[in-house]
Amino acid sequence: ADHFSAYRVPYALKEEIHLGSRFFLRPLVPLWDGGEKFYVLTLDASGIQFFRGGRFGLEELDMGDTPTSLEELTKYEVEEKSLQFHSGTGDRGPGEHRPAIFHGQGAAGDEDRWKGKVLEFFRQLDSGVEKATGSGQEPLILVGEETDRGLYREVSRHGNLYDSDVTSHPRSLTRDEIHACLLYTSDAADEE
Repeated sequence: ADHFSAYRVPYALKEEIHLGSRFFLRPLVPLWDGGEKFYVLTLDASGIQFFRGGRFGLEELDMGDTPTSLEELTKYEVEEKSLQFHSGTGDRGPGEHRPAIFHGQGAAGDEDRWKGKVLEFFRQLDSGVEKATGSGQEPLILVGEETDRGLYREVSRHGNLYDSDVTSHPRSLTRDEIHACLLYTSDAADEE
């Protein structure tokens, strides 16, 4: 009767009043359960984010010396132009010259070159994720557009990539929205 204590918890509790000879602890059970830990990787060539998560939120992790954007990976690269000029074509006739001939790859190779750079970025990123996660027992959940998620899965060696991804562009979601998506996804998977 003479005891009162106040505690902070990392989630909202429904306001209730209970009278009895014992403490009502049921709303605090999730604190002991803790929930499964997991990792979240947002995939965007302009900049990734890497989180460790649990039931109550996401904590952003530092990737150390791992490049976190395609720009960071390629900042020292010099783009070679593949255009050749051939001018020794000779004369057509008296007073006439042949025009110069240009040879090059043009835009046809640009898409393959871009994909190759993204794959290399994701390889280095995956190596950094592997260092950060250690044993790789906790699931790694990907957030991003289909193309990025597919390319990352193509090069990843993470032993526990989660089957369900968050299929939104990462820049369109806040950290709390990403976490809410993950809770909804895992609850749906648990019900199946």
